[in-house]
Amino acid sequence: MTDRGYKATHPSGTEPSSEKSVKSSMVGLKPFEYQSSKNEAELFNEFKLTTEFNNVAATDTVIVKASLIYVEEQGWKVDDVEFVGQLTGRD
Repeated sequence: MTDRGYKATHPSGTEPSSEKSVKSSMVGLKPFEYQSSKNEAELFNEFKLTTEFNNVAATDTVIVKASLIYVEEQGWKVDDVEFVGQLTGRD
């Protein structure tokens, strides 16, 4: 993972706190891939995400985009992660 890709996973710039109880799970992954060039690709993933905070759960269908770059002698690396949106009223 590149430095930019890691920073995209914690956009606030702080590490998660361990003082609270947080659990997440996902089901129903639908992956989509688009390769714009031989060195760049984008992955779109749609899935149901359940997040539980202090024993209160919520479930949403979300779409996340990951941008990848190909680095010689290292292979594919995540360069950016973006929350595209969530779908409401969907089973």
